[in-house]
Amino acid sequence: MTTLAQYERVRAALAEAARIDQVLPILDEIEHVKLYARQIADRELLADASVYQMKAERRLGEVIAAAKEAGHFKQGKRKKSDPELSRVTLEEAGVDRKLSQRAQRAASISERAYDAMMERRRQGILAGAAIVIDPL
Repeated sequence: MTTLAQYERVRAALAEAARIDQVLPILDEIEHVKLYARQIADRELLADASVYQMKAERRLGEVIAAAKEAGHFKQGKRKKSDPELSRVTLEEAGVDRKLSQRAQRAASISERAYDAMMERRRQGILAGAAIVIDPL
């Protein structure tokens, strides 16, 4: 499968993702691509994968926000006497605290500003000047 076809598949999967368990495998796959890009020293592949990681994290933030608004997640510390034990925490859903914070922060930024951030990151990686870290 060509890189373009892989990214088109990832883009389509992200657009359709409506649940956390649909976004997390995409993030895992992108992480594998980034690791491979580092191993073969392919800056363009690393830049593309980093941009798609940002897109996936933003989508995860949107999904988390919608799920919280719908009341699917228990927020704060759970009390033993809580009758709402059917609701889960983000950690129980497979999202660690740092990823949740990054994703929700990304989802709160305007699309135009986020697109500019993604392009700056891409250009920085291509120029060899970027250290690949959390852009937020």
